[in-house]
Parts: sequence; C-alpha cells; structure tokens
Amino acid sequence: LYHFPNLVPAPTKLTDMSETPTIYYWPFCGRAGAPIFMLENKKVEYEVKSEMKDLAKVATAFGASADTFAPPIMKWGDSTLSQSVAIAVFLGNKLEFDKGFDQYKILQYCLDIEDMAGEALKKMLGAPAEDTKKFLEERLPKFCANFEKSIKGPFFFGEAPTSADFQCYATVKWVEAGLISPVAAETKKDYFEGFKKLKGVMEAVEALDGVKEYKKMTFLDTKNFSIKKEAVEAVAKLK
Repeated sequence: LYHFPNLVPAPTKLTDMSETPTIYYWPFCGRAGAPIFMLENKKVEYEVKSEMKDLAKVATAFGASADTFAPPIMKWGDSTLSQSVAIAVFLGNKLEFDKGFDQYKILQYCLDIEDMAGEALKKMLGAPAEDTKKFLEERLPKFCANFEKSIKGPFFFGEAPTSADFQCYATVKWVEAGLISPVAAETKKDYFEGFKKLKGVMEAVEALDGVKEYKKMTFLDTKNFSIKKEAVEAVAKLK
C-alpha cells in the first residue's frame, strides 16, 4: 500500500501575524476580492499596492525575479502566493475559516467558480454576440445548477462561511458588474433566476461584518473590463 501525505497544508494559527499582509492588485476588488473580504471580516490590517512599480517587484509578467506570474499576489510573512484560489485557500487556513471542513471540496468549489469566471471574462473582453448569449442562457445555468448542488445553505458547508463562500461572492460580483448586469439591463432577464442557494450565499456573505460596510474599492473597473455597449445591444437583438 502507498501512503499519501495530506497535500493541503495544516492551518496556520491566527496568532501568527508577525507582518502585515500585502495584496498586489489593480485598484478594484476583482480577483482579489475574496482575500480582501476575508481579511476585512477578521479585522486584520492589510495593505493593497496597485502601482505598476510595486506590481513589477512581485509579478514575473512585469519583470520580477520571482515565481508569481501576475496579480493578484499576496505576501504575508514568508509566504508569497499568486492565483486567487491559492490565496483564498491559504487565508481560509490561516484565518481558520476552513478549519474542520473538507479542504479538497473547498478547493473544488473555488475552482468550479473560477471556471465560470474564466468563461465569463472572455465574453466581457470581446466575443461574438451569439457566444455571449449562449454562455448566459446555456453555459451559466449549468454552472449555477452545479453550485446549487454544492451549497448546503446558507453557506456552502452550512452555517459558517469558508474560503469557498468568499471566493463565490467576490467572483460573482465582478462577473455581474462586467457582464451579467449590463446585458440584463437591456434584455430584462434575471440570469440567476431559480438559483436560490447561490443567491443565498451572496446575501449571507454580503451580511457579514467587514463585507456589508466595505466601500474602499469597487468590484471592477467597468470602464476597461466590462462588455461594450454595442456588444450588449447585439446580444439583446438576438432571438
């Protein structure tokens, strides 16, 4: 028989906070939203650096000598991580949101959410109207149906939020801002209709301390990362 060690790191104690965590990202929540709201909820002081001179020190995409490719990137003590899911799961352990829950299922749910967001982003940045309509009316409902089966309510695992809930909330909010809301305003459709558990997670996270009063940054820079008006009109014209 083979022995496989636990591949998910053991939780780091909440008291181990020798340094202030720093998040490197653009000046909006976007894919850094989950870690921002997790830190806000636990009342942990943190810093967000958005200037290119700072991003260039940690992102290899901008010339850094590191192993973190692009924002979001978070540095906390000896740990420096990129990728929104990796950061969210790290904080889920460090801040003890995920303590006692199935670490692998949390990771699965976070990646499921990112799969949806990745497809949505392509539509936000420019895609044929037919493809955008198909995503909103066929592909998105499939993602949401899977989320419904994953969520116990009000949060993914029941009464307490995990990193998966923060990842879901932050991701859906920027996808809404950049794609779903602009199209829905024109088509008059509710693209989340019938997905009560997903809506429940959104409401439950938004009611948490640190989230409900958050006003430091918007969810998305809709001027540069939103579906264009002409694209919205093209989608609305399709039968």
